[in-house]
Amino acid sequence: MSAPRTRRRWLELLRRTAGISEPTGAMDDAHLWEARERAAKATQEAEKLGERVVATTARQRTNIEAALERANNVLSRRDALSNRLKHVEDALERLGVVGLNAGLEGARTTEPLGRGLTLVAEEVRGHVSRGSDAAGDLGGHIHELLEVAGDLAQRIERVQRDAQELATDATQLKVCVQASQAGLQDLESRLRKATGLDPETAKYIALVGDHAKGLLGALSALEASGSRQAAVALVPLLAPVMKVLSGIISEEAESGGSGSSA
Repeated sequence: MSAPRTRRRWLELLRRTAGISEPTGAMDDAHLWEARERAAKATQEAEKLGERVVATTARQRTNIEAALERANNVLSRRDALSNRLKHVEDALERLGVVGLNAGLEGARTTEPLGRGLTLVAEEVRGHVSRGSDAAGDLGGHIHELLEVAGDLAQRIERVQRDAQELATDATQLKVCVQASQAGLQDLESRLRKATGLDPETAKYIALVGDHAKGLLGALSALEASGSRQAAVALVPLLAPVMKVLSGIISEEAESGGSGSSA
């Protein structure tokens, strides 16, 4: 058989196999299966993401609850801190009175004892003044700290509510994913009945069809270029493919002829 006739035979077989002008029913079915498989993979990925969201939310809720508990513990000590600070201020005030009395007594007492009492009174009053200033600063810092703790507790409570909503949404997402999986299982069952294919076979049909179209396009371009030498060089590679295709087409023709005779 001459090379041009051989090339034409290849192209005719590929055209009949690839269905280049109009997709065959099998190709349509195969692409339906491909779409179903992509949807199934996306659903599985969504399920994994949903599980991670649920797990992360649970951990965050634990951390949030611990932070809120600590903030509330600080706030619960507000009265105790205020009372202790008041005790310190009262003690300093009484100590100041003692220093004042010591100074008055020193003024009434003759030297050298009076001078000693006066010096002690001045020292006591100095310490009382510095202690009062420090107590005032401490009270201001405690008040500021308690305000921050109160604001933090409110913010944590809001975050806690948001985390609860997120947990609810994650649970709902899981339910939706499960419903989607059930729908895909039903779709698979219906596709099996409608197409007579299974996912593995459909994958190979789509793969072969796509490659056949690509091969046909390349061979058509090669034929148009008139490169006889390149076409001859492809014979050893394409001969096994053409043998398989010839067998498939012959079986299809015989099956169709038997059906028509019946």
